[in-house]
Amino acid sequence: MFQKLILCFFGLLLLTIPAIAQKQKFERETLFGPAAFIDAPISGEGWRPGFGIGLLRRVSKRSGFETGLYFRNYPEFISVSTNNRTFEAVIQERNLMIPLMYRFQNKWLHFSFGPTVDFYMGWKQVSGTDISVDTYERSPAIDLGIMTKIGVPITVSDKIKILPEVRFNPAFVFYRVYGGVGVTVWYRN
Repeated sequence: MFQKLILCFFGLLLLTIPAIAQKQKFERETLFGPAAFIDAPISGEGWRPGFGIGLLRRVSKRSGFETGLYFRNYPEFISVSTNNRTFEAVIQERNLMIPLMYRFQNKWLHFSFGPTVDFYMGWKQVSGTDISVDTYERSPAIDLGIMTKIGVPITVSDKIKILPEVRFNPAFVFYRVYGGVGVTVWYRN
């Protein structure tokens, strides 16, 4: 499944070659900007905020590549049984997500699709006063996924665009599925 998605990604990448090869009155440009989003793991653990910084390299008028560094949290529920009692706690995993996405855009719509890598950065106990969790590990520390984002650009000025978006990101190693909304403020340099 994951291999087929990677092949589709590189197929889309090859579609940009004719657009690059044609002579166009378009200057390649790089955009960057802060991003904030709210993801909800589809399994029902509630909404979790995230933030980061994005980088967009446009290679033609309609296509480009998007990457960035994004921090997000994931709640993990833990139950411990001892002496005929069960104690529950919630651990908040901290992850660094790095996507590498192909991006198609026109005046009204932006669409991004590509693989993501989540790096486990640590944890924090957020609930469970009857029990204290001393150690928590996740193995492997890397999760792979695919992200799809659809957004509608709002032009503020020649240098600034705001992009509200809907996002969907299944991760395959730990079988997590994230969905949510976000906003990126793109600055043209």
